[in-house]
Amino acid sequence: MQHLVSKFILSVLIMLGSFALIVIIRYWSEIDFEFKIPVIEVISLGITIFLAWWVANKIEKGRTEERFEKQLIIDKLKDLDCCLKDFKQWIDVGGSFLSSLVVGKLTEYRGMASSISAALAENYKTISKDYNGRKSLPGRLTVLKKMCTFIPCYPQDDEIVLVEDEYSYNSDRVDKIDKMIDMIRQEIFQLQLRVNKE
Repeated sequence: MQHLVSKFILSVLIMLGSFALIVIIRYWSEIDFEFKIPVIEVISLGITIFLAWWVANKIEKGRTEERFEKQLIIDKLKDLDCCLKDFKQWIDVGGSFLSSLVVGKLTEYRGMASSISAALAENYKTISKDYNGRKSLPGRLTVLKKMCTFIPCYPQDDEIVLVEDEYSYNSDRVDKIDKMIDMIRQEIFQLQLRVNKE
């Protein structure tokens, strides 16, 4: 608000300075010529200066909000990327993982992806249209969650085992999870580039 007031005061000072210059030239000039300024032109000048200031202000405000939204989406994408990177490192260590912890982390990541998708749908409709359904970030994270938690009915399939509320993954399942995380992270990177271009 203070910024707007200072711009308005500056505009008024410029207008008053212009009139002062005319008065100085008129009364203290050696040159003899006559100034006749109709009142309508003074009012027109004032309105023109005000409109120029107002339009510039609106354009600047719109660009500032747009830059803020863009940066917010990019920051959310970076946060999700960091979370997935940490999750991948956690899974790659091996061992057993508490099922509630695995499900909780993946549910949290899906929530982050849903808020990103909502922001894209609101601000970047063309990008959002390209990333919907199973190709969306929430859709990809749902697939990742199934890869990390779904246990098939086949007894010979020991890629994932749930024992005493803990998941264990063999190396084949870890490789599949890693590839899925890498694919999602690559899509996040592509989304960052597209949002930044818009």
